[in-house]
Amino acid sequence: MAVKARQPDRFALAGDAEITDPVTGRVLLLGDVVREPLTGGVHTLANRQVIAADIIADKMRSGVKPAVKVALASGRWITATGQHPLLTPDGWRPIAEIEPGETIALAGRIPWPLLPVPLPAAEIDLLAVLLAEGGYTQLSVLFTTASPEILDLATQGAAELGMTVRQAGKYSYRLNGTGPDPAAAARGRGICWCGCGKPTLPSKSTWLAKGHRTGVPQRYAPGCKPLLLARQLLNRHGMGHESAHAKKIPPRIFQVPDQQLARFLAVFWMCDGYVDGSPGVTLASEQMVRQVQHLLLRFGIQSTVDPRHQGAHWRLRVPSPWWRRFLDAIPIWGAKRDRLEELVKQSRGGVSVIGLPTFTARLRRSLRTAWDPDGFGTRVAPYLYIARNARTGQGRAADVAARLGWIKFQFDRLFNKATNTICPAAFRAFCAVLGVTGHDWIWSPDIFWDRITSITPAGEQEVYGLQVEPSRNFVASGVIAGCPAL
Repeated sequence: MAVKARQPDRFALAGDAEITDPVTGRVLLLGDVVREPLTGGVHTLANRQVIAADIIADKMRSGVKPAVKVALASGRWITATGQHPLLTPDGWRPIAEIEPGETIALAGRIPWPLLPVPLPAAEIDLLAVLLAEGGYTQLSVLFTTASPEILDLATQGAAELGMTVRQAGKYSYRLNGTGPDPAAAARGRGICWCGCGKPTLPSKSTWLAKGHRTGVPQRYAPGCKPLLLARQLLNRHGMGHESAHAKKIPPRIFQVPDQQLARFLAVFWMCDGYVDGSPGVTLASEQMVRQVQHLLLRFGIQSTVDPRHQGAHWRLRVPSPWWRRFLDAIPIWGAKRDRLEELVKQSRGGVSVIGLPTFTARLRRSLRTAWDPDGFGTRVAPYLYIARNARTGQGRAADVAARLGWIKFQFDRLFNKATNTICPAAFRAFCAVLGVTGHDWIWSPDIFWDRITSITPAGEQEVYGLQVEPSRNFVASGVIAGCPAL
């Protein structure tokens, strides 16, 4: 696929926008997607209804352009040129015409990879424990836990992978066990089996216990020795000697099928997560918190991320509308599950404005015209219009009220004045009674409406674009972003 050197300024995003590969499930940067010819798919909002995989028709570099950063209430953000279109409740609008406080469309879920690749169950469990509670900045690999269940789970997983668990402190444990690197050993003698790539020397004598035979290359180069099996596990997944602030979930986790990902998140939550006022997790690594936020979207679970203690830690929380889905999808256990079940019971019947679209001025004018087409309405209060003509009249209001089971209906019942968000039940009833069409897509379960908290200059940025047909949009950093027609 040829990469064009230029593209209209109004359809360009910064290179750090995250794109999910529909085939593998891996998260890539937009700049890398444009430069990499083999990446040919992207997620898109098809027919304004469903998040699905689609083929990239073209990739473009737009050079260095002035950009703005759009920050969202969920903790996500996207950086783009000021004229890049985003999807609002009244359609596509350039960022320059959108104000903080309005909502834009995000992906309500991220589809599962088309070609998932499973991992051994023991590897899933041990990786979750090490990411949540592990320390591997030194040569040894340790984890801490006060939970007998997590200790048993880690001990069993380690045993299946040929390791043993030894207590190193009151609540700390070390993963023991050494062996050759499997990939290096598969190449045979002559190259060091620790994986360093150094050549080995012929043995001068026979020592069967160490695998030495006279004249046969030794297993290890001088100064090398068998690696810890736990270190080999980390190396296979690109996890070196990161500190807590630099930890990240390895790409292979993004490729596993749904049941294994649910297990990974459950073990992770049992180690480092909590359920108090809501399910949450607080970590030192911002990247890992945002990765957990992305992985929850595989189950259609929304979450918010915000910094704590001046950015020293990052907190993720699951809002109440998604507690039931979290409970059904993520198999946490014990006291944490009991507390979450109690929260779900207490939240029944509650109303939340999280994820609802804002009632924009353009949408208000459109609906007001349907409510009072001839302009005979009487304005008796801000945003309160009572039609007095034969075409609408109080009969229409009574019909809407009857459909809702209310005593009466007024135009201002279409939205919440305090939050300026649309009231779903009233909006649907209003559209049904007055025959207003073209707004059903707003309520698609694959769309999440996120409120803009700020739009700030981001300086000069290297920007890129994609063309996706026929949907003409793609999901970048969770945001549904427009793209030009061919």
